[in-house]
Order: sequence, then structure tokens, then C-alpha cells
Amino acid sequence: MRLFRSSRRTRRLFLAVVFGGVAASFCLSFGTTRAAIFDQDALITQTNPDYLYLQSEWFDRTIADSDDMLWTVGYNNSGPHTATSPNQENNNNPSNSFAIYSLLFSDPGVYNFYAYRIGGSDSMFPPPDFNADPYQEPNFNGTGQPGNRNRWNSIDNNKWMQMGGGGSDAPSGEYYVTGTVNYEVTQAQVDAGVPLEFKIGGREDNVEYDRFLFHKAAGLDGGTIDGLTFADAVVNNQMPEPVVSFTPVGPTGGTGFMGVREVTGNGNIGNQAAAQESLAGGGGTIVDYTAAVLNIRDSDGNGNFGDDALYASDSDQVDSTNNTVDHISVIAQGTIRVPAGQGGEYTFGVNSDDGFTVIFPGQDFSSATNAGLPLYEQGRALQYFGGRGAGDSLGVINLPEGDHPFILTHHEGSGGASVEFFAAQGAHTAFDRDLFNLVGGPAIPAVDYTEPPAVAAAWSVDVIYDDGAGSDIRGLNESITAMEAFWGGTLTPAVAAHEDGVATINYADPQGGGGGHAEGGPQIPFPGDTGVSEDGFVVGAKGSLVVETEGDYTFRIFGDDGMRFRIPGSGDGWVVSGGDVTAFTDGYRLDGCCHDAFGTVHLTPGSHDMELIWNEVAGGAYVGVWAQFEDDAWFLVGDTTSLDLLPVEAGLELVPEPSTLAMLLGLAALGLFQIRRRK
Repeated sequence: MRLFRSSRRTRRLFLAVVFGGVAASFCLSFGTTRAAIFDQDALITQTNPDYLYLQSEWFDRTIADSDDMLWTVGYNNSGPHTATSPNQENNNNPSNSFAIYSLLFSDPGVYNFYAYRIGGSDSMFPPPDFNADPYQEPNFNGTGQPGNRNRWNSIDNNKWMQMGGGGSDAPSGEYYVTGTVNYEVTQAQVDAGVPLEFKIGGREDNVEYDRFLFHKAAGLDGGTIDGLTFADAVVNNQMPEPVVSFTPVGPTGGTGFMGVREVTGNGNIGNQAAAQESLAGGGGTIVDYTAAVLNIRDSDGNGNFGDDALYASDSDQVDSTNNTVDHISVIAQGTIRVPAGQGGEYTFGVNSDDGFTVIFPGQDFSSATNAGLPLYEQGRALQYFGGRGAGDSLGVINLPEGDHPFILTHHEGSGGASVEFFAAQGAHTAFDRDLFNLVGGPAIPAVDYTEPPAVAAAWSVDVIYDDGAGSDIRGLNESITAMEAFWGGTLTPAVAAHEDGVATINYADPQGGGGGHAEGGPQIPFPGDTGVSEDGFVVGAKGSLVVETEGDYTFRIFGDDGMRFRIPGSGDGWVVSGGDVTAFTDGYRLDGCCHDAFGTVHLTPGSHDMELIWNEVAGGAYVGVWAQFEDDAWFLVGDTTSLDLLPVEAGLELVPEPSTLAMLLGLAALGLFQIRRRK
């Protein structure tokens, strides 16, 4: 079976004989427009008649677009790990690089395609068939062209995805297409013994895929897939791991503080590559300063800690509710001290909008959650490369006792902007208020509410799964109309569920997954959950909030998909932040998906009604309602037990460089960061 692999020229000729014009069109399309190629010379052979399971880094070759952008192999400390799409790709540019897989099937049939992604993005251009180029539609407009970004049915917390798993017709505003979503292998192709080519195009920056699966069965869950056996693969020319070069600039920090540099007005900053290039270039408007902690924001969620500072480049320097910071590059440098006897694993976290990179020169991060591990000249870094709404990324690194310099770069493209840098001792994969504190953060005194600032009565929750005529309910406006009609008695859906006495709104579809925040208990299934991934349904929830302490209350709705939140009688004073979030009289709404939506309003003592309408389109399904009084801790509305806190010990110390006088900030007895809830 390997005979025809001995010569690339022989193989291409043989393909031309077997598949006629396919090879000729391949040569024509790539011969004049593709500027570079990296040939790994890889062949993947099916070993189970029902499926072909492969590691994504086993692509046969990658062919660049006109900008010489190639797919690469992502590495971690264990070796080759992912297939990674090129940096600086234009989301709507149809001229993307291809990664091409050579698949030798042993059994004919129709195969469903699954992909396992890493990080927050899942966007690729798949092909309409084997031996065909992906159709790359510049804009996702529901034109029905096969091979555009097909609809994904997300399973197992949005990591494993099945292409085309959600249906056949594209509702308005949903970006997938009709057409081929499965791939057929014929008996003639099996008998010919010639590998089939499967070509994917990256639509977004630095998208990372870990594994792919072609399986005759649809609707598999992640646990089932993880138990399968990988196909046989031979990779003769493994692509080397790229090493990133970046020389830090700006102030380096000193006695108990970080040195921070902000650069604005130096081009569009859409990812970490652009940010580090901007920092190194010396152009734009430069602002240097020092800070005891890195905890800054502009018009986005305030992450996991209060007392946010403004960006020094923020033009209004008034508050963080106005979006006045865009296309900014930031670098923070300092040195932390791991106390004697406390060397070992530490978890560092960054909550950011948009991306970041953390480097400890001479040390390597060993694992990451919601982040990548690129190799820099200084060591293996923790990185979220592109754009996102405010979110957490965590990385584990082994640090011996002593002093360790760090480099953190951060960027914001447009919209909300924020960054927090925090840490905890030990290895962790999720933020926990009992464990983490800001790097350099001082001890936080105890907070003891004799009476919490506000108490919510139990919620009354309704879920409707159709419009009364047997159809799904998709858009937010349609969902609002349907729920109001249901509450008014003029809509009778075929399937509905009701539940009283709900303590908090913190739901997730077990088959869809996603969502959640550290502040609050585990997510629970939606009322009426059927045990399968539901699409096209609406949740309506009503409750009341008894305000004891007058002041500004910020509500945070985190959901997939959109929502409308109202406090009737609260007036026009709502201040909102987050993408696709708008305010109106008595409330605010999110016409988008999958990120925090913040709304702040001044409330006086007394009882205030609350109303939430949330809609699910397809894929992941979750919604939670949190609140914050002034700059105090976040809590699930209905649960204020976490507001009574014991003292928080100081974070890891920031220390001066070895040549300067040692004066420590915020001593922590053992370098531990602990936040302990009062039970």
C-alpha cells in the first residue's frame, strides 16, 4: 500500500488517472495562487470498518495562500498536539490556507465528520466532498453553498462537535449552510486503494483542532469518541514547532510593583502577534507607569476581582463604562517570589478581553485551560492568541523557590477591554474564589454583612419548546413575543414545563453544555429537559429582589443565546457593556451569543420585580443570572451566602530585581492565596 507514496510525482499522476479532472483542477487552483507548501508526507489508514479516528496534526501537507500563511503543528510538552490555522487571517477572506489530509479507507459507507477543538473558536471551511476544495463564502449569508462553515452540533461542553448535527434549514441569522455534511466513500474508491484527500480551510486566527473523526454513526458523545482507537498513521516529515521571538520592552518593575507600558495609535491590533509587533516597533503613543497589581478594564465585565483600574490610555479617565480604549497593546513585567519551601506547581490565570501571553523566562507552562502553549525563545508560554469577550484562561507551571521574572502582553482590538493577572498554588483547571488572588495583591480584610445588600425571592420559571404550531422558536424577538403570549394565556405550546421555588437561575442543557461562572453552585438542567440536546426553545423567569441597601447594582447575564432582562419601574438609567448589549427603559438585552452581558442600575430600598426571557437557537444552551452591589463580590441572584467572607491572604509577592534593595509587598506567610467562605 505504500508503493505509490515513494514519489510525489507518481502519486499525483495516479490520482489524475483515477479521478479524472480532480487532480487537474487541483494543480490549476494551487499552481498559480498558492505561494508555499510544507509537505509532511503523511498517510492515515483506516483500521476499523466503522470509523477513521485521527490526530489533527497528521495532515499530509499544508498549502499557503498568497500571503504565504501556512497551517502549523502546535506542540506542548508532550510533543505534536494540534493543527493550527494561520495567524492574521481575515475572517471574511476566501483566500485561506488549506490543511490537506490523505485518508486511505478500507470500508465503504457514509461517514459523519466530528472535530475536537481547543480554545474558544471552532470556525473552519470544510469541503463539500473528498478530493474537493472547501467552498469559501466571504460572508455567511445563508446562500446554501456546500462547504461553507457548516452548522455544528456541539456536544460535551462545546469541545467535540459534529458537523451538520442540528438540522437542514438555516434560520435567519444563523451561520451555517445546507448541502453536503456527510462524506461518502464508495466501493470503487476502496478497491482502487488510493487515498482520498480531505481539505480544510481556516477561517479565524490560530484556530486549534486536536482530533478529527469520520464515523458511520451520528450523534456520538465525547466519552464514546474518546474510547475509540486511532487509525494507523505514518508521518515522514514532521513539521517542526515554530519558535516565537519577542524581546520585551518598557519598564521592568521594581520594589513591590510591575512596570507597565501601553501603546495606542499604532495600527489595528487583532491578536497577540500584532500586539507584540506594535510593542517592539516603538511607534504610536506610549504611556509607561507602575502598578502593584494588573487589574484594569474599559467597558467590559470586571472579571473575578473588584477595584478595577482604568487603562492609563483611557481618554476620559472617568469610569470604565464607556468604550474609549481600542487597538491597544500592553506589556507588564515584574518578578514574583516563591517562598522558601513552597516550590512546586502554581496555576496562573488571566481574565482578559481580548488576548494575552504570559512568559516566565527559563520555565515552561505544562498545561492550559482555554489557552494555547506556544513556544517562545524564553520558554513555553500561556496564550490566548485572538479576540474574545472577558474570559478566564489558566496555565500550570512548576516554579522552584526563589525569584522569577515574568512578561505579560495583552491586547484589545475593539469593544470591551480588560485584563486581570492572578494565581494560586497547585494545579487547577477552573477559577475558584477560595484559591486565587491577584498576583501582588495585598491581604483583603474580612467582609461581614449583617444583612446582605439585597435578597431575591425564589424564581418562577417557564420553558416552552414550540410555538404552539409544532415549530421551534429561534430569534430573540420571536421568543419574547411567544413567552409574553404564553404568560398572557394566548399561546398553548405542545411541550412546556413550569417550576416554582427555583433558588437561582444557573441552567445548562447537559447535552449542549457550556456557560457557568465560579460564583455559584453547579449548573442544573432546564425544566423539562428530555435527555437530548434541545434547540429552539425559550425560558421565562420571574422573581423579586428586596433591596436593603441603596446603591448601584450590576447584573450579569451569561447565556447562549440572547436574552432580555427587566426590572419594571427602574427607569432609563441603565448603563450596559458587552458586545451586542443595548439598554432600554427598565432593562437591557443581548442580541448575540455566548458572553457576559452587563447592566448597571441604581436601586432604592424596597421590593423590585425581575423578569428574564432567554432564547436558545442551537448547539450549546445555558443561562445564569448574577449580580454585584457596588464593587463587592459577584453572587448568583438568590444566593448571598458567599458575601460573608473571611480574610483573603496576600497574593504571590512582587519583588525587585536581584541588583536592587529587597522590599516586599503584601507578605503572604507561605505564598498561598486563599479565600475561604464563611460556612
